Amino acid sequence: MTEKEMLATLPGSTVHGISNQDNKTGWVQAYSKGRKKGKIAGLFGSDEYESDWRVIDGQWCEDWGEGFHCWNFERVGANKLRVHQGGKPLKNLWTIK
Repeated sequence: MTEKEMLATLPGSTVHGISNQDNKTGWVQAYSKGRKKGKIAGLFGSDEYESDWRVIDGQWCEDWGEGFHCWNFERVGANKLRVHQGGKPLKNLWTIK
């Protein structure tokens, strides 16, 4: 997805999936609306958290305070995204509610 497509899709939406770290923990994140940055309210398993999102050099980036990651996305359905990190696709898809 281009930066323009990401910004038209993710801000203001809720996304959920299965962790690519352990392949079993469910998560859900609600993204605030914003032009190139905003807030995230999330739930990882039963743990609630808040974090920040922003777009840097055409990548979607999230900062949880303990870690910072950036991704690119490939749309694989009307409401499904395949996440690419470091140019490689990750196993679990993100679903947009």
